[in-house]
Amino acid sequence: MGSSASSDALKLLSEGLAEQRNRLVVPLLNRAVVHIKAHEPEKAAALALEALGIDERSGIGWHILAIAQEACGDFTTSLSCYEAALKLLPDNPDVLTNLGRLAFRMGMHSVAEQLFLHVLSRKPNDAEGINNLAIAIASQGRQQQAIAVLKDFISRHPTYSNLWNSLASMLAEKGDIENARVFYREALRLSPRLARARYNLGSLWLDTGDPRSALREFESALKRPLAADEKAMMTMSQGLAQLAVGRLAEGWRSYEARNDIQFPESIYFAVEGPRWEPGQPLSGASLLLVGEQGLGDEVLFANILPDVLESLGPQGRLTLAVEPRLATLMSRSFPTVRVEAHKTVGVGAHTVRLVPALDAGDFEIGCWSPMASLLGEFRGRVEDFPQRAGYLQPAPERVSYWREVLASAPAGPKVGLLWKSGVLTRGRGRFFSPFEAWEPVLRTPGVTFVNLQYD
Repeated sequence: MGSSASSDALKLLSEGLAEQRNRLVVPLLNRAVVHIKAHEPEKAAALALEALGIDERSGIGWHILAIAQEACGDFTTSLSCYEAALKLLPDNPDVLTNLGRLAFRMGMHSVAEQLFLHVLSRKPNDAEGINNLAIAIASQGRQQQAIAVLKDFISRHPTYSNLWNSLASMLAEKGDIENARVFYREALRLSPRLARARYNLGSLWLDTGDPRSALREFESALKRPLAADEKAMMTMSQGLAQLAVGRLAEGWRSYEARNDIQFPESIYFAVEGPRWEPGQPLSGASLLLVGEQGLGDEVLFANILPDVLESLGPQGRLTLAVEPRLATLMSRSFPTVRVEAHKTVGVGAHTVRLVPALDAGDFEIGCWSPMASLLGEFRGRVEDFPQRAGYLQPAPERVSYWREVLASAPAGPKVGLLWKSGVLTRGRGRFFSPFEAWEPVLRTPGVTFVNLQYD
């Protein structure tokens, strides 16, 4: 889905400014648009507010302020500004389109769908509107309907590259990799500079085990002018590809884009105090590490904890905030570490992670960091991965229990099986085979399978 700060969208804004009658606000709003183009939304917002102080009835002024606030990551204020713009510019298709995009970013997919339908009732042959509508429909689990919408429009208007890109993405989510690749290439044939199609093709290469081809596509896409959220998303994917080809130091730097406020799935860490910076000495420090992403990721990233403790030394202190279900395991594995549970809440359209124990005020920290941000410090080369047997300590009584359970099983290898994630949001389903597909594996002679699937 396009961006309210894209060059095409801002061109329409500039054309609208040419029709403004109040000559005092036009220079301010023109400068605001320039700052949005330069990815300086705070400056743009200040100029738009100054213009609205002169003429609060300027619908385009509210529109520009809405775009600037959205680019700042303040979706709630942006939503109010779009609504103010719409009252002054009723049924303006550009305001409606941008309001629909924001509603989509805030997770209000059905609202976005209705707004895009309203735009299309006024502009039925608007390719961008069709693209936005299809994405909103697909995000509600109605992929076949979304694909039908795109195919119908493409059959009549086959030259819109972004529609081929969206169709390819929906087919990729259904597991139709070959047709997805063909359609991404058609999008790039029509628009060789279409960065999102090149990025999506790169993601397909990464998903199918060719990180070098993926990296070429990501690097090419990142050379194009991009909206802030697209740049953050592409940079993080570039980091994954760099890690996959062994360029670890670069990969960890790029992977930091996951914490950019513009990254669509970023987490805001509500932790006061200075954040640890790469290269900052750890010896003797009081450090808080906050677990991030999913439960499995926290277990994975915890492989650096022995290295962190060694670097902190006897005078240092480590506090670890983890998913509540991991607290006991981490306390047992690292007895010198203070382990607390973090809490994740939704605030508007953003995900916020906090450490409630910090509010009690019974301990202080010198600096803090998301756990994975220290990977670049301790895993900059493949050789930096330690040859240790493990880093987590299971509960002895559970070990004894499972020894008894497995002793009662038939002789031969025992294989634990976990076949799906608890998070099967749009696009993730293709990574998990249906249980029925495991039948040939489960019939392997001489092997006992143990069901480890939660839920």
